[in-house]
Amino acid sequence: MTSNDNINDPENSDPRDENSDSSPFGFSLDPEAISGMLNDMMGSSQLNFASGISGLGGGPESSPMGIAQRVAADIAAREIEDDALDEEQEAPASQQDPMAEIMNIMALLASPPTKTAALAIDSSFTDRCTQIYPAAQSYVSQQASADDVSALPLVVTDRVSWTHDYITSMQGPLEEASKSLSPSFGGGQEEPIEPDENQPFGFDLQSIISRTVAPMMFGVQAGTMLGFLSHRAYGDDDVLLPTKLPARVGMIASAVQKFSTEWSVPTDEAILYFLILQTLRAHIRNQSWLTARLDNLCTRYVAAYELNPYKLEELMGDMDMNNPESVMAVNVTPEQMFQTLRTPVHDILDEEIGRISSLHDAYVEWVMHKGLEPLLPNYRIIQEARKRITVTTSDADRFVEQLFGVAVSNKSRDVAAAFIDGVVERGSESLLHELWYKEEMIPTESEFAAPGLWLARLEMMDS
Repeated sequence: MTSNDNINDPENSDPRDENSDSSPFGFSLDPEAISGMLNDMMGSSQLNFASGISGLGGGPESSPMGIAQRVAADIAAREIEDDALDEEQEAPASQQDPMAEIMNIMALLASPPTKTAALAIDSSFTDRCTQIYPAAQSYVSQQASADDVSALPLVVTDRVSWTHDYITSMQGPLEEASKSLSPSFGGGQEEPIEPDENQPFGFDLQSIISRTVAPMMFGVQAGTMLGFLSHRAYGDDDVLLPTKLPARVGMIASAVQKFSTEWSVPTDEAILYFLILQTLRAHIRNQSWLTARLDNLCTRYVAAYELNPYKLEELMGDMDMNNPESVMAVNVTPEQMFQTLRTPVHDILDEEIGRISSLHDAYVEWVMHKGLEPLLPNYRIIQEARKRITVTTSDADRFVEQLFGVAVSNKSRDVAAAFIDGVVERGSESLLHELWYKEEMIPTESEFAAPGLWLARLEMMDS
C-alpha cells in the first residue's frame, strides 16, 4: 500500500540485528507496550477494530467495504508495469513479513480517511470513444438482436473510479463474504489482551490476529484483488460477477490505450473492438432476472464458506507457533485456501453457476466471431492477443472469480461452446439470442450437454 511503503523501508526502520534472538522480525517486541497499544486500538472510536467487520459503530471507512475502497483505490491509482504487478501478486510467503503486514494494516486504518483522486483521462480519447460508440451499438443490435443497447449510455472511466463503482455495486455479496470468512470470535465483552511470557512473542499472537487483524483482512484482501483487477480489466463486464451497476457500458480508458500500444493495434480498432465486447456483455448483464439470480447464487456461495480448524491445521502442515521461522515459511495458495473453506453446498452451487458463466462466455465469443473480421483489419491480431492474455490470467482475476464461484473450467467452457455449435448446426441460431431474456431459456443440466433436448423443450413451450 503506497501510503504505508515507508513502514517496510530500511531507511525508515531500525537495522535488523541478525545475532539477536529476541525477535524474528528484526525489531524488539515489548509485550507490555504491544498489548497496551492493541487494547487502545480496540477501544478507539477511530479505528473501531472490534466492530469494524460488521460495520457497527464508527464511520463507513472502518467497515470491510470502506477498507476495501481505500485499498483498491490506492492500488488502482498506481502506475504498475506488468512484471511488477505479477511480482507483487506472486511473491512467495518466505519473502513476506507477517508482522510488517499486520503493522501496515494498522497504519492504514490509523491514518485519516482520504479519497483517492480519479485519474485523468485524455479528452480526445473520450471523444473518439463517443464517436465510435454508435458503430458498436449497431453491431451488437444486429448480431445479437439486442435493440435495447441503443438506450445504454457510454461511460469512459479510470481505474480509481471503476474500483469505487465496482465495490459499491457488489456490497451485498462482499459483506456476506466478510461475515463467513472473518467470523466473530466469541461474543459479548472480550477480555483485554494481556502480555504472556509463555507465548513466543510475549503475547498471544493468534488471539490478536483473530480479534484485531482478522476482522480487517477481508476488506484488505478484497480491495487488493479488485485494485489489481483494475489494471487488467477493460470495462465493467470482463467477469460475470453479481454486480448491481447502473444500466451502462463502462470502459476503462487506460486499459484500451495500453492494449493498442502493446499490440500495435490502431487505436480506433481497439476502441471499436472493446466497445462491442463491453456493449454485448452489458446487454446480457442488464437482464433483470440474471442480475437477481447471480446475486442470489453468489451470495449463497460466499455464505457457505466455513473456517474449519482441522482443515486449516492440515493445510498449515508443520507450522509451529513456537517457531517463528516456520510461521513465516507457510506458503498457501488461494486455490488451496478455497479448497479448505469449501463445504458440500459449494458442490451443488458450482454446477448452476458454472453453467451460466460458461454459457455467457461461449455466447459472447460466438457473437464476437460472427461478423467482426470484415470491420477490423487487425481482428486476428486482437484475437490472438486476447487468447494470450486469457492464458496468463492474473491471480487477481482468478481470486475474484474463485471467491464467487464464477470461475469457468476448461471442461465447462468446452461443453458451452459445443452447446452453441449444436444449436447453430440445427438451424436455430436465432433462439440463442433469447437465452438471456428470461430464466426459463437457460438450458438445464441435462440440456446443457444435449442441445437437442433444449430445442425440444422450447418447441413444447411454444405449442
